[in-house]
Amino acid sequence: MKTFHLFVFSILTAILPVCAQADEDILWKKFFNQIELSKTWVAATVDSSYTEEEKNWLSPSQFAKRAKLGKWVNGEPLRRIESLPGATPSSKTHVSSPIANHPNLVLSGITSRQREVDQIIDGDTWAVYSLKLGSKKRPQTAKVWLQPDSGKPLKMELSFSASMEGTVLYQSNEAGVSLPIRFVLEHEKLGMPKHWLIVFENLDWIPRPATELTGLNNLYHLQLDSFQVQSSGRNK
Repeated sequence: MKTFHLFVFSILTAILPVCAQADEDILWKKFFNQIELSKTWVAATVDSSYTEEEKNWLSPSQFAKRAKLGKWVNGEPLRRIESLPGATPSSKTHVSSPIANHPNLVLSGITSRQREVDQIIDGDTWAVYSLKLGSKKRPQTAKVWLQPDSGKPLKMELSFSASMEGTVLYQSNEAGVSLPIRFVLEHEKLGMPKHWLIVFENLDWIPRPATELTGLNNLYHLQLDSFQVQSSGRNK
């Protein structure tokens, strides 16, 4: 009997880690499916504010713009620039991020994941994963907080380099799809005076028209931490 007990124990100890890994894979698959659902959605409106201490832009309202979807060009939305209500007048320049057009960029380049200890935020339990992404020449790390039952994300924090970090906040729309409603990029290098912060508010999400699904194939040149300066309807 003693031998039998030891045999059963050895089987259980071998099975339990596999079961735990299987549960983890199921949760990650749910998260992956959520992001896949989001890739055909586009933010029709993007509000952006840019603060750079080096140039004394101490208030985001001094460089805040709203960009609204005007038309589609080669499967990508082109937005018209407006001034935000209450913002200090400035040049017709808008800073945009590709995540407003391609929410699935958050899964780009992930090489490994590790389940961490769950965290309680505002009374709710969230599953936490630490991620490795990027390449050998440009390694990056991230953390993502997921609902344990649905896999829907709450937020994602990314470290693109020693001087640049990003935060993505999510919210589900009426269709139940989790979308990146807020994206913050911050650059601050130790020992350097330059410090800038860009905040993107991605609003008014709409399904990408069937005629514009070609834009989904243009991700090879996009990076989540990249941004574009759009002026007078043109990208720089």
